[in-house]
Amino acid sequence: MSKKPIADLGGLVQLDSPEPPIQETHTLAPRAIAKPRKPATVRLKKAGFLVHPKALQQFDMLKAELAGDDRRNAGPRLLNEALNLLFQKYGKQVVNLNV
Repeated sequence: MSKKPIADLGGLVQLDSPEPPIQETHTLAPRAIAKPRKPATVRLKKAGFLVHPKALQQFDMLKAELAGDDRRNAGPRLLNEALNLLFQKYGKQVVNLNV
């Protein structure tokens, strides 16, 4: 392949003179706004278990009734509540889950 000739810019570009610093008030980029940090969340684990179909249907109905705006976390919250009731009944330590 042959090399392309370099175009002459006619002295429009001066490489010797440094560019003046850009003042922060003249930039178009938005300033970074500090967002409040979310509290650290615990990654939930999947646990498979068998449940009676009627109990699963009731759980799904309860989840739908109590979900409100937080539909994504309704199931884990209800299961956490149920497990904590079992833990209390059998004298085990309650696990607080902030989902």
